[in-house]
Amino acid sequence: MDHKLIEEKKYTELLNNLKEEVRKTQIKAAVSVNTELIGLYFNIGKRLIKEQKLYNWGEYFIEKLSQDLRNEFPNIKGLSVRNLQYMRKFGHKFNDLEFTQQLVAQIDN
Repeated sequence: MDHKLIEEKKYTELLNNLKEEVRKTQIKAAVSVNTELIGLYFNIGKRLIKEQKLYNWGEYFIEKLSQDLRNEFPNIKGLSVRNLQYMRKFGHKFNDLEFTQQLVAQIDN
């Protein structure tokens, strides 16, 4: 077999392996980001319920909070009044839920 052909075959093999590794890592990163966002939304929802009840704040509280958060984080789209209300519903609906690691993350390598 020609030496150049072997090198091209090895190169193609390396390229394909690296492409697969990049794709797997992209998927892992997306799952990780989504997991963190769900946790954030849940925690925001629970805090909204707790603070609103504790200080007897009305609905204007959500509007003001939304505006202040959007001013601080202008590039984040998920901080609208409607989304904060959804977060509050999420926190209320799953009030007793405790987020833990996924089972696979708990396995020792």
